[in-house]
Amino acid sequence: GYMRNTRLRLEMKKQRYTQAELARRLGVNKMSISHWVNGRYIPNENSAIAISNLLGVNIHDLFYRNGEQNAI
Repeated sequence: GYMRNTRLRLEMKKQRYTQAELARRLGVNKMSISHWVNGRYIPNENSAIAISNLLGVNIHDLFYRNGEQNAI
């Protein structure tokens, strides 16, 4: 199965972002957010940077851990 991105899910919950709202703010499809949270896909670099900036979380904390994919 896929590895869920629990950090992304947690940050969204903490900051009260729905997938729909995050998608709207980032200008991406809502399904993209769902796939990123559920670990089906990893966002491209531009999207990853935009998410980390919007949530105020270090990009490596959100998407990488010890140089590996972080449950994304």
